[in-house]
Amino acid sequence: MATIREQVIANLGRRKNREIREAEGFVTSKLAHQLKIEPGTLASTLRRMEERGEIQREVQGKRSYAIRLCEVETEAPAAAPAAPVTNGRSTLTQERLDAVAAVLEEYPALEEENRQLHRELGKAEEKIEALELQIAALKRQVDATKDTAKLIAEIQERLQKIG
Repeated sequence: MATIREQVIANLGRRKNREIREAEGFVTSKLAHQLKIEPGTLASTLRRMEERGEIQREVQGKRSYAIRLCEVETEAPAAAPAAPVTNGRSTLTQERLDAVAAVLEEYPALEEENRQLHRELGKAEEKIEALELQIAALKRQVDATKDTAKLIAEIQERLQKIG
């Protein structure tokens, strides 16, 4: 079975410009999904690969927008055109790899749907936060009203004693 590093090199090596881009900054998640690897595991591998100069990443804050395979000598070939590639279980020809890559290119639609759901979740969380603030304000009003009611009751009680 190929290591995560070898899978990354092979994946990027098959791509145009030897890179993967993602406009929303979820390129690591996209690549992890394609390789069927946990994003956290992939992130640590990518960090080590970047430290060794095997890849370059375009990062802003915590988001990665592109991962590019560098022109360095690596232990695993990036992609051998028309040569079979062995993954430990079966042999896939370059044609099959190209077919798989074509199918994977259809995932941006799912990723866009995922980003939309994340945006909607963010909006829902903002609404929940606003409602929680409103609830806290209403509780303060209820407490103030109770205090006012107690004060009115005390005043009425004193007036009855006087009158």
